[in-house]
Amino acid sequence: MVSALGFSSMPIFANIAYEAGASVETVLTGRFLLAAVVVWAIVWHRRLPVRIGWRPAVSSLLLGMLGYAVMSYSYFTALHYISASLTAMLLYLYPVFVTVFSLLLRHETWDIRKGIALALSIMGLGLLVGLALGDISGIGVAYGAAAGLVYSIFILVNRHIGSKVPVLSMTAYIISGAGFAMGLAGIGKGSLQLSLPLSAAGSILTIALFSTALAIALFNVSIQYIGASKASIISTFEPLFTMLLAYLFLNETMSAAQMIGAVLILAALYVLQMPAGKTQRESLGQGL
Repeated sequence: MVSALGFSSMPIFANIAYEAGASVETVLTGRFLLAAVVVWAIVWHRRLPVRIGWRPAVSSLLLGMLGYAVMSYSYFTALHYISASLTAMLLYLYPVFVTVFSLLLRHETWDIRKGIALALSIMGLGLLVGLALGDISGIGVAYGAAAGLVYSIFILVNRHIGSKVPVLSMTAYIISGAGFAMGLAGIGKGSLQLSLPLSAAGSILTIALFSTALAIALFNVSIQYIGASKASIISTFEPLFTMLLAYLFLNETMSAAQMIGAVLILAALYVLQMPAGKTQRESLGQGL
């Protein structure tokens, strides 16, 4: 639950950093590089392997640069255009995208559970966005949906990197790759800021330490105690926490129809997560 709270608080602190003048590239570069230092320290403290083989290492770095960095950029950019609550719900369509891609690639077979989940998510998305599209930024919705779409591809590719690589070691490489990519993007755009107001710097530090490094570590620890399936189900509290925090600190509200839509999407996530037997690696999606 603390891990879910950490992940869900990211858009709150991101908005604080934006209001203080920080760019998306600056927030994400700081987030990933600082979090990478902490995760590498955890890997060293737990005596996990740093050398995981050149192929998994390169694949993890590229996955961070081309997958996780792009997803995070889409998510944090969406926050400029639409509410934190809506952004979080759009991101949390990724389990549905994963299911659709898995069916199309014939990695999974169709069953009634997946059909119910897809129907619930489509209805929920329609209530969240469709009924109020005239009042919502289309660009923001596109970025939010892109975050969920890229995240689903990230998870599918992640499953094929290697089942014997320790999750935290692999995560350290992924975060490092994402930080490198965002740093290059910031330098290329001229938007990377080295001097920031205290509120922006504090928000970035909190995102890196609490909402990323600690949240990832706690999620992986929770898997050891309660298993990947239960940990994944608990992680679906993240968008609910985001909605609550956005209401308390950003004065965001959602209409009754949007609330119903959010409930339908959360119900779809719950239906997809219910079956036992999910592996720890398949649950890495929620752990990032």
